[in-house]
Amino acid sequence: MAQTPVHRVLKALSITINEIKIMTNNNSIVSKDASQLFGDVIREARLQMRPSLSLRKLAWRLNIAPAYLSKIENNLDRSPSAKVVEHLAEILGFDKYELLSIAKRTPTEFEKAFQSDIRAPRFLWIAMSSGYSPEELERIINEYRAGQES
Repeated sequence: MAQTPVHRVLKALSITINEIKIMTNNNSIVSKDASQLFGDVIREARLQMRPSLSLRKLAWRLNIAPAYLSKIENNLDRSPSAKVVEHLAEILGFDKYELLSIAKRTPTEFEKAFQSDIRAPRFLWIAMSSGYSPEELERIINEYRAGQES
């Protein structure tokens, strides 16, 4: 097996990955218009997919003020924190990484990884700039993981 830059970084970091899944569900946002704003996505999801979930009820579940949620839904305020976006994804049934991407937020577990190991951002940059597809990266990681187990 040829050693790719990703393989070398994985080895250098001694990364063991428990599970990598590309999540899909019926509420995928990927097929929506790429220019759609975060607030529009949230409002549409709340009104169409969860019609019984009022703005006040959703705000209460998120532990934020209804006025703030209204501003978010009407694109009058910036996207909320990653933690709130992740909670929104859970409540509305979206893939959290898709919703975080639309909100232009970094997943909380990435922030923790980046803060705890300065090599993590470099690994991500190498993986992203490698030209590999997500499927190829997943295959490389699985090969690396299989080599670690033997």
